[in-house]
Order: sequence, then C-alpha cells, then structure tokens
Amino acid sequence: MPILPVDASLSWRTSLAILQRCGATIEPRDGYLVVRTPDNPGYHWGNCLVVTGDADDAAGWLDVFACEFPAANYRAIGLFQPPDANAWTACGVTLEVERTLTSLVPIRPTPAPDGYTVAPVIGDAWDALLETECASRPGDADHRSFQTRRTIAQRRLVEAGDAAWFAAFADDGSVASSLGIVLVGSRARYQSVATSPAHRRRGLARHLLGEASTWAFGRGTRQLVIVADEDADGDRLYRKAGFVPGSLGYSAYVPDVHSPP
Repeated sequence: MPILPVDASLSWRTSLAILQRCGATIEPRDGYLVVRTPDNPGYHWGNCLVVTGDADDAAGWLDVFACEFPAANYRAIGLFQPPDANAWTACGVTLEVERTLTSLVPIRPTPAPDGYTVAPVIGDAWDALLETECASRPGDADHRSFQTRRTIAQRRLVEAGDAAWFAAFADDGSVASSLGIVLVGSRARYQSVATSPAHRRRGLARHLLGEASTWAFGRGTRQLVIVADEDADGDRLYRKAGFVPGSLGYSAYVPDVHSPP
C-alpha cells in the first residue's frame, strides 16, 4: 500500500486495502494514485484515479484519467480533498457525495424477519448471489462479466478467512438481501449492502448488519466502517443501527462518456 496522506479518510484507506487484496495494483504518481485491477477490467472503481492533491483541477484530472486509461469509455476519479463542485460541474460532471460512518461497539442484533433463511454465503449460494446482482441488467454481457469476476474475488477473500458474506434467502432460494464484511487490520469494512426491491422495508439489511458485526468482533475487530450516499436510505438505516456519522467523501463518476448529455 502506498503511503497515504495523514488526512486520507477511513473510506479510502479501507477501500484501497480491500482492492489490493482483490488483486489491484496501486501506483503512486505526483498528486494522485492509479488503481488497476487486471483481473477485472470492467470494474470501474477498481480501475480508477484517486486524487491526493488539488481536487479543484477538474479538467486536468479528467485529462489525466484519459491518459492513464486511454481505452476507457468512463471516468472514475476519487478525491481525497473536498472539491469545488462548480469546477467539476463546468466540465459536465456532477460529484457524488458519500458519508463514512463508524462504530466502536458491535451493532445490536435484531430478530431475523419471518419467511427468510439467513446464512453465510458459501458453496452454491455464491451462484444465487451472482444471479441477483445481474438481475437488474439482464442481457448485459459486460455487466455479468464484471459481476462474475468481482464475485470470484469476494469468494477468495471469504475462503481465506479475511471476509464473510451473509444473505437472507427467500422461499424460492433467491437472495433477498445480502452484504459482506472484510477485515482490514483492527477495522472491518462493510461491502455491497443490497436488498432486492420486492423485499425492502422488512428489516433484512438491519438484521444482516448485526450478523456481520458479530462475526467481525469475534475476530478482533475494534471498529466497524460503512459508507453510504449522503442522506440516502442507507445513511439513515446505519445511523438508526448505531453507527456514528463521520466525514464526507467525494468522487467524480461518468459511467459512459459517449452518451449524449
């Protein structure tokens, strides 16, 4: 792991550590890092820039991204410092804002909702999880390739004992809700918290947060870390569960630079 600025957020510290363990390389440059994941070229946030310097030079960083990733039809740029949003808007980019939340104590368990089977994701359950993650974009071969490769990396973390994935399964065996948690030193970072639309607002994600917390603290974790879009449903759920809101993080993301405005 390259030496990060002392003010680098927990979000980026944990994200970069997890990316490395999933096969990414992180190359330091003057004012930025280049993240590459050769095993998953379709993973936009595994093949990105992370700006450690001046976050306001929007046009400059977009050019740098294009030079580092000349074949990419997207732009994914993480920002360590709070940026001038107007500078990015002038370049046609709306910044994404996320909040990091933490807890120094285990998340209080809640009962499992009736009608679901809650269990760790192991064996054939990984196939069910993959199908759920691909369901939102049926027929999209690139998305399936990305999700398949990411699932392989996640499964390797679990099998190495560095992570756990938990899911709530509906009666038909499909995944109704799922999340992961990865050990990063004395911390544990939640990953990929998701609930299918038909199963939302039943307490599934809240229950899984507690399951993962118990697993992590049982392995020496002293701080939980989770990230959510600012003021989104996830942000509110995590606060109610006991997480303490912390710093904001910023990123510039354009999923398809060839799409019309």
